[in-house]
Amino acid sequence: FGVPSAAGYHGIVGRAENREMIRALDLDIKRFSKSGVKSGDAVAVVDCQPDTGNISLPRNASPLIVIDHHPLRKTTKAPYVDVREDYGATATIVGEYLLVSGLAITSQLATALCYGISSETQRLGRDATPHDLAVYLAFFADANKKTLSQIEFPKLPRHYFMTLNHALHQSYVYKNAVVSYLGDIAEPDFVPIVADMLLRCERISWSLGMGRFKNKVLISLRTKRRKSDCGNFLRQLIGKRGTAGGHDMMAGG
Repeated sequence: FGVPSAAGYHGIVGRAENREMIRALDLDIKRFSKSGVKSGDAVAVVDCQPDTGNISLPRNASPLIVIDHHPLRKTTKAPYVDVREDYGATATIVGEYLLVSGLAITSQLATALCYGISSETQRLGRDATPHDLAVYLAFFADANKKTLSQIEFPKLPRHYFMTLNHALHQSYVYKNAVVSYLGDIAEPDFVPIVADMLLRCERISWSLGMGRFKNKVLISLRTKRRKSDCGNFLRQLIGKRGTAGGHDMMAGG
């Protein structure tokens, strides 16, 4: 629509699949600092909400737009708020905007959105809804299948396997739950990766991954049981010692 804009993130891109997506699709997305956002800038916050611990905006920068699928927070206020808790992925919401906009859908966009929906819902299995399936299928025909496979199965560094080895040796099972403590980790995404992997163990319906990254303990909770409200459970568990949030079957803090 001719509006000058820039896509950015704060922190790091830790997960190998996400790094490969940026590389393979040549996405124009840059890391920004708090000083890079000025009070007069119009900011759109996507896949998170203000004051939730996983967003870094300067105090004088209130978002103009909030688009998310996590449970709506009482503190979330903006001129335009679109929070759909019954969607499995925020990429689905953004995809619907694109489909009705009349803009050309490039193979690059279609591939990125297919990956976003697939990764958030574990290939349309976890918390996926008819909305997610419909938007995924709408973009799949235009997606580059070879590039999509490259993104979903990227090359992994050696320390990934070393961390995985440590996680397996530091895993403990109690009844139908498994817990793994990774110790100090090089990348925060190792924690949810391990939590997802251990949930596949037979007779296990709950998994909890923990690790220390830059003087913070990171926690990921997963379950096979629907309507378990993992996000609320983890918020109560952590309390005022930190921040947490999530969905019925997955949460982090």
